[in-house]
Amino acid sequence: MPTVMFTNEEKKVMVRQGESILQAAIKARVGLAHKCGGKGSCTTCKVTIQPDSLHKISAPSHFEQRLISEKQLQEGIRLGCQSRILQDIEVQLPEDPLKAIIRAQLEKQRKGIDDF
Repeated sequence: MPTVMFTNEEKKVMVRQGESILQAAIKARVGLAHKCGGKGSCTTCKVTIQPDSLHKISAPSHFEQRLISEKQLQEGIRLGCQSRILQDIEVQLPEDPLKAIIRAQLEKQRKGIDDF
């Protein structure tokens, strides 16, 4: 059984071969938005996979090719609901917008303190 490591959440989960990254995220209890319920139409479940690991998941589906640019696909951006796991992979989830704002503010404060 393949494993999926959600790197920015530091969570690892075993899945059946052929399960989607979205199913793995739900199983691992990590936050991965999916407004359309996994039908491949909303693009809220985008994840990033290292380009050298793209052969470890299914090829881009028809839906993905319509919704994600060729450049993004080459950079390893995929729809979690359409990407089927074939082997062990590492997945990076998108950063929560609120967490990103807080992180940026904390970094700004740290830089301000370091300047003194």
